Amino acid sequence: LAALRDFFKMVALSCVVRNGDAHRKNFCLIYDSAESRMGRLAPAFDVVTTTAYLPMDAMALTMAGFKRWPSRETLLRFAGACGFRPEQGERYLAEVVAGVIQAREELLVGARELPGFAEVGKGMVGEWDNCETVEQYENQRCFARIVLAVAGMPDPLPHGVMVNLEKMTLRGPQALVERLVRKFG
Repeated sequence: LAALRDFFKMVALSCVVRNGDAHRKNFCLIYDSAESRMGRLAPAFDVVTTTAYLPMDAMALTMAGFKRWPSRETLLRFAGACGFRPEQGERYLAEVVAGVIQAREELLVGARELPGFAEVGKGMVGEWDNCETVEQYENQRCFARIVLAVAGMPDPLPHGVMVNLEKMTLRGPQALVERLVRKFG
C-alpha cells in the first residue's frame, strides 16, 4: 500500500509541476535480485517542469483518456482507482501540493540568486502557480487562516488542528463558517 501511495504521489507531483516527460520508464521498480523477482518502487527521478521550456507541452501518459493536464477532481478519481478512500486521496494530494509550495519558495530564491536561472525559474513558478490543484489548495489554506484570525485563534494552529481545518475547507467555505459559528458562537 505504501508503494501505491508513493506511486500516486509521484504521478500527482508530475501533474502539478507540469512534467510532460513523465513517461512509463520514469516509474520503475528496483529489484533486490534477479532470482527473487521482489521489487520495490524506485524513488522519483527526472521530474522537470517541461512547460517552462515548451509552453504547449502535454502529459506523456494519458489520464482518464486524455493527455491534457488533469484537474484536481481527475487526480482524486485516480486516487480512488488506486484504491484509496476519498479522504486518503485528499490527504496525499494535499501533501504533494504542500511540498510544491515549499519548493516554490526555494525556487524563487534560486531564480533571484542564480545567474542564468532567472528566466527558467520564473517560468517554472508561473506554471506551478497556474495549476488548478495548487490554486484551490492555496485558496483553502488562505480561507482557513482568515477564519482563524476572525475567530481570534492562533495561526498557525497545532498541526493536528490545522489538518482538521483543511479537511473542513474541502467541503467548502460555507461548511467551515457554519462549523466555526457552532463551535465558537
